Amino acid sequence: EDLLSLEAEIVRMVERYLEVAHQRITTIRRYVSEYRSLTQGASEGGGMSAPAGEVVAHPVDAYLLLKRLTVEWASVEDAMTFHANATQELVQRVVVFREKSTFPVMEDLHGAAVALVRLQDTYNLNMSTLPAGSFIGVGLTSHEFQSSKSLNARDCLFLGKHAFNKGYYDKAIEWFEAALNTASHEENSSAPTHEIEPFLKAAVKVHDDVLEKRGPRGSDWQTKAVPVDEDLASKHKYRQ
Repeated sequence: EDLLSLEAEIVRMVERYLEVAHQRITTIRRYVSEYRSLTQGASEGGGMSAPAGEVVAHPVDAYLLLKRLTVEWASVEDAMTFHANATQELVQRVVVFREKSTFPVMEDLHGAAVALVRLQDTYNLNMSTLPAGSFIGVGLTSHEFQSSKSLNARDCLFLGKHAFNKGYYDKAIEWFEAALNTASHEENSSAPTHEIEPFLKAAVKVHDDVLEKRGPRGSDWQTKAVPVDEDLASKHKYRQ
């Protein structure tokens, strides 16, 4: 709840910034639009930019040109300067706010990632639904929980890396596979498949190597009961 309150305050700062920034951007856009409307399509049929001579030959156009380059351009300069200053001011305000608050840092995110992997492992959460934010509780809370948003492919890749680094080689493979599956369904993939595939390949290799040499479980590692590689899995010792 405290973190949500912190985020709410930052969002309020950004919203106030956006309101003012929108007004300034509108001024800049209007200047560009007026220039385009003057120079575009002077000839019949339109679509062609009018030669500079044609634009300034007309006394009204010449007057308007001078107006744009004096009065209106001054407004554009003011808008751009204000926009730059407002951006810097917002950044400084957020920095001060973060310093005065118990604001999360990257270590907190890493901790949350590891906690989610451990939760997945402890309760054997269904990886076909967990990336979408859905899982079934256990014991007295055996009903479905649904998050407000789903994990994207990069989230799954991030979690897979943490699972791997903590020795959860079986879970790392599941997260990397989930990353690939999620990426294939994203319109604008947050993590391309060519970025994910090397991690999956490396995780499978390490997983099978650890299983072969050290067994499926130790103080700081765990694997599936059977290798992912089909040739290794066909060995007599893995047959049940």
